[in-house]
Amino acid sequence: MPMLLLTLASSLALALASATPAWADDKATREAQARFEEGLARVKAGDLEAARISFMQAYAVQHKPDILWNLALAEQKTGHLVEALGHFKQVQANEKSDRDKASAGKHVTELMAQTGHLEVAAPAGSQIMVDGAAMGIAPLGSAVDVAEGKHHVEIRTAQGASKTADADAVVGQVAHVSFLQAEASPAPAPAPAPPPGAAPTPAPAASPGLPDTPPPASNPHPFWDARVITVATVGGLAVVSAALGLSFGLASNGDASTASSLRQQNPACGGSSSAGCQQLASATASQHGAYAASEGFWVVSALLAAGAVGTWFLWPTPAPSSAAAHVQIVPTAAPGGAGAVAIGSF
Repeated sequence: MPMLLLTLASSLALALASATPAWADDKATREAQARFEEGLARVKAGDLEAARISFMQAYAVQHKPDILWNLALAEQKTGHLVEALGHFKQVQANEKSDRDKASAGKHVTELMAQTGHLEVAAPAGSQIMVDGAAMGIAPLGSAVDVAEGKHHVEIRTAQGASKTADADAVVGQVAHVSFLQAEASPAPAPAPAPPPGAAPTPAPAASPGLPDTPPPASNPHPFWDARVITVATVGGLAVVSAALGLSFGLASNGDASTASSLRQQNPACGGSSSAGCQQLASATASQHGAYAASEGFWVVSALLAAGAVGTWFLWPTPAPSSAAAHVQIVPTAAPGGAGAVAIGSF
């Protein structure tokens, strides 16, 4: 069968086959052929959206493989990915040629990765609808292909009940929506009645259940304990000391720049008492004082930081109380068997 392939080469044109489909010469098929040829002309003109509409109108009249193939390609190229995926799946299922099946399968694989999918589990016989459109009767043979985003799923059971749920579809993934309820476990069969005159069978002892236990106490090891408070305090002082060291260091650098400038302006300040020399002496003294203060604060910061680290790792840990751990073994019984449960605090 000649296939009419859409391509992206040279202004998104179709590679058209030379042969025209041999359709019957009646009014409906003539109209379908006219819409089909109109679609081909619109593809040549570069109007793919208008071509898609023409192919869709043609396929509504005549379900021909040539029309369906071109419709699916036009849908894919114009962003109607869910519709294109459904039509390529039809092509893949209906084509007899292995080559055509493989070609359609490539498009299916590509479009599956570009769309979302909903797997809906519902009671058998339920009608399934997604965003108001009927998708079939449960169980569905495959997931429902949808666009990315939120979708509204509704089922109507054979008994007339209606249930709804919302699902988020992610591109290339399958979201699962289930309306099935877990089956209740069957009740145990009643014990047979004793024969007339027989001594009544003593009732079995009630199986011990879990003892009532008080609610768990608050966290016995709060985060803000003495160790954490001490470490936070010492560490905070280390940060403050480092900040002061940095501040005095910057001041020392500023005084050094000032002294250097004054030294260049007053090169002969050996024992002179001029105003410039006095300013130079003051700037030099201020530099030395700020430098000494900066060094001192940096040393204190290092000592405090070391103290905080040492406190964290060397803080004594209280030994666990022997009365804190308590374990109780409680037997249990049920229709399906018996066993034991360990209950305790550690």
